[in-house]
Amino acid sequence: AARVPLVYSLHTDGSKLPGGVPAAASASQMLTARLATRAATTSQSFAKVLEERGVVKKASDLAHYRPVPTADLANAAASLSSDEIRKERARLTGAADGGSVPVL
Repeated sequence: AARVPLVYSLHTDGSKLPGGVPAAASASQMLTARLATRAATTSQSFAKVLEERGVVKKASDLAHYRPVPTADLANAAASLSSDEIRKERARLTGAADGGSVPVL
């Protein structure tokens, strides 16, 4: 086992499909949510939909979060130097410590 936590963010995009969500999508979401350390969505009302579709046992089992505004992400990225980006990529991939312990 990799011993790496898995967080799964369930999205409402499938609800926009013509004819509704295919059974395979619900089954895939259910399997991934059950294997995840924690499942989350940005919408409490969508959590209820997921409960009704059988993706989660209870809507209250899902965590909720507010997405980071894209402007905030763009501003943060623009403020980083090329050297800072290179160092962070090395840290996240484990290259900073010789490649033995990747963070991601």
